[in-house]
Amino acid sequence: MNEFKGAALDFWAAHGAVFKPHEPGGYALDLKAMRWAEVSSELPPLPGNLQQLTLLACPFAEKILAQPGVQESLLALSCQRSDLTPNFVQLISQCRGLQELDLTGTNLSDEGLEQLAALDQLRVLSLAQTRITDNGLRFVKNFKFLRAIDLNQNKLSEAGLCHLEGLVSLREVNLRRSSVHGAAMKWLQRLVLLEKLDLRNTNFTHHGLSFLTFFQRLRTLKLGGNRIEDDGLFPLLQFNRLESLDLAGTPISDRAMITLARLPRLRRLYIPGTAITDQGLLQLRTIPSLVMLDVRKTAVTPQGVEHLKKTLPDVKVKSDAIDLPASHVIRSIDILQMHQVHVTQGPTGDVIACRAGEDCSPALHWLDALSSFATLRSLELNRLQLEPENFLLLGKLLNLQSLSLKQCTIPAGGILTLTRLPQLAWLDLRDTPITDDDLAAIAQLPSLANLCLSRTVVTDRGLASLTNCPLLRDLVLKQCGGITDAAIADLGKMTQLKHLDIRGTSLTEQGLAQISRYLPDCHIRS
Repeated sequence: MNEFKGAALDFWAAHGAVFKPHEPGGYALDLKAMRWAEVSSELPPLPGNLQQLTLLACPFAEKILAQPGVQESLLALSCQRSDLTPNFVQLISQCRGLQELDLTGTNLSDEGLEQLAALDQLRVLSLAQTRITDNGLRFVKNFKFLRAIDLNQNKLSEAGLCHLEGLVSLREVNLRRSSVHGAAMKWLQRLVLLEKLDLRNTNFTHHGLSFLTFFQRLRTLKLGGNRIEDDGLFPLLQFNRLESLDLAGTPISDRAMITLARLPRLRRLYIPGTAITDQGLLQLRTIPSLVMLDVRKTAVTPQGVEHLKKTLPDVKVKSDAIDLPASHVIRSIDILQMHQVHVTQGPTGDVIACRAGEDCSPALHWLDALSSFATLRSLELNRLQLEPENFLLLGKLLNLQSLSLKQCTIPAGGILTLTRLPQLAWLDLRDTPITDDDLAAIAQLPSLANLCLSRTVVTDRGLASLTNCPLLRDLVLKQCGGITDAAIADLGKMTQLKHLDIRGTSLTEQGLAQISRYLPDCHIRS
């Protein structure tokens, strides 16, 4: 390392830097383990011909990238979890020879991606867990030589996929945890060289498999966490080159194994959290190419694994059959957890509460698993796209006492379904599109005691329905601009109220004084 000797080398190595040879005459520098707390703002020079640089939440990223010669020689840059200031993005855009760029977990925005559009030599691009949107994705059109793109955990839909249409060199696409569905794949039909596709935890179902017919070169397909059912797997048989298939957490059963056994080159099969049993495992004995099988959190027994290995002795099987009983409730918990749903269990192991946010899979893939838990008392759903069929499932959770639907979409008639819940006492509907007509349905809940309507469009007319809720103790109307002094009479009838929040409403000071006289025992926040 002639260009980089003495004190400078000692400095970087002493603080955790790792150097490796990279292309002939070049170097790779990994700073992930760098102990930045020990480093002052004065940094010694980096080696000449630095071709690969790896940073992780680096506080001196701008200074490093601005060093002489770095931008000219750099071919690969990873800046995971870094703060992308406008100046930092500008520095990255000046690395015109970049072929690989990883911005996973950064604050990259649409505007930042526009700046990076100048990097026309990119082959590999990771934008996972960033702030880009459908609109910003149009800037990837400039990356004509792109072979792999990672869009995992971004708020993308079909409107964004259309911008990938012209990237015909793509071999790998990761759309995990986006909002895409089967029909959206039409925008990718020109990507005939595609070999790896990740659609885990999306809105994809088995009906969408027919839209994948364009990808005859597929070797790896990840569909875990989606509603893929037994009879919908037949389109997979067209992929003669398929070597790796992920169906983790899907509702497939032993019947699906009959279809999968016909994939001639299948080497790796991931089916944890499914309804597979020993009987289904028998079907896989006819796949001589199989080298890896994951059947954790299924009803497969140690005996089933042993029988499979008699026929396929070289297959590596991941199984927890010894540790987990074959219990439907256990598998339901596993399915929820695989979809990023947080589960709380009581002292006896019973599921008593569940919480799901925008980081989890679409509700249609896991919500029906909740019906396994007769002990479920509390359910919190945040920022989810809820469909009518989801509310039909919610209406079957008869022991539910607390339900939060904060910032969720609510279809017409959805609230009416909740009136089937006899024990529901606590309902949080803040930031949802509920209407006055929905309040008429809510008033039918026999046990309702606490209701939050913050930042909804309910008006004075809707509040009149709540006068029929004899157990209602807490009512939150914060920032409901449609609540005016015209609601005073109806609020005054709710003499059982103990807490009332009317901050940010259109009630006047005079109206507040009048309500206070009507409800002397109620704590009012205004």
